[in-house]
Amino acid sequence: MGSQEPRYWRINKKWPVRAIWVMALGALLYLILRPMYCDYTDRARLAEIIVLSSSAKDEVAQALLAAPGKPVSLNAEQFLPAVMKIHSSSGDLIELAYRNITSKGEIQIFSPQLGVMLVLTPHLAGKEVSWTCWGSPTSNVPAMCRGEQLSAAP
Repeated sequence: MGSQEPRYWRINKKWPVRAIWVMALGALLYLILRPMYCDYTDRARLAEIIVLSSSAKDEVAQALLAAPGKPVSLNAEQFLPAVMKIHSSSGDLIELAYRNITSKGEIQIFSPQLGVMLVLTPHLAGKEVSWTCWGSPTSNVPAMCRGEQLSAAP
């Protein structure tokens, strides 16, 4: 009995090997799953930018309904701030380096921090304006900006 090792010592010797296997498995799962989910926060920020651009969409819709077929002459700087009140992953406020409203009423937005260009396009049908959204690169934009129709403006 004096020459035998205690039973708990054999369990403790296996602990480092098991810990290494668990860490390796965790690292492997992280590397596999990270690319699938890493863009969600940027997509959420872009969706928030689209929501915050609703005043510009309303103004464009009013201009299109007031004078159908005529060019829209609105200044994007009045409706879209240069710095959004949304924080990037680094904690900085998100800047809109390029914001423009074309004569057709398209709202164009570019954010260098997110690396995405958004284009909101109005479609006039009778007395109703509907919007489509397009963004590039498509892997970084929310599902609503892959050519799908957005809600109609009153």
